[in-house]
Amino acid sequence: MGQATPYELKAQADEGVGHFWSFSRAILYKEPARLEKLGLLHASQEQTGRRRINYAITKKGRQALSDWLNDPVDSETEIRDLGLLKLFFAASGSLAALNHLIQGKITAHSERLANYQAIKQTIKPEGDALYSLAALEMGLRFEAMSVAFWTDMAKRKIKLPD
Repeated sequence: MGQATPYELKAQADEGVGHFWSFSRAILYKEPARLEKLGLLHASQEQTGRRRINYAITKKGRQALSDWLNDPVDSETEIRDLGLLKLFFAASGSLAALNHLIQGKITAHSERLANYQAIKQTIKPEGDALYSLAALEMGLRFEAMSVAFWTDMAKRKIKLPD
C-alpha cells in the first residue's frame, strides 16, 4: 500500500475488490479528504504538472485498518443478483423471457469465469498476493457454480402457468 491518487485507487478497485464488493466509485474521490482530516491518510500535492493529490496511509491509518481486520465478521453474506430476483418471479413472465435470462446468465458467468482464470495466470503465488489469490479462488468457485446452476436451469423443462 503505497501512495495513490483517487483515480489510481479507482483503477485498483476495478481490478481487485470491485469484482466482489459493490460500491459507488465516487466514494474513492470523496473519502480520502475526510480520512486525511481524521489523520488516517497523509496527502501530498504534486508541485508540477496536473498537481494531483496523492494519499498514503499513516501509522494511525494502519492501526485503524488492523483494528478493522481484527473485528469479527458475524454478518451473513449478502447476495444481490438481478437474475435470481427475476428467476424468483419468473412465474409472472413468459417462457421466452426466462430462457433469455438463463442464456444470458450462462454467458455472463462463463465470461467472468474466463476473466478470473486469465487474472489468476498473471499473479505470482507469493507474498501478499497469496491473499488476493485466495479471494480470487472464491470468485472462480462462485462463477463455476453459477455456470453449473444456470446450465442446470436450462436443462430443466420449466413450465409456467398460463
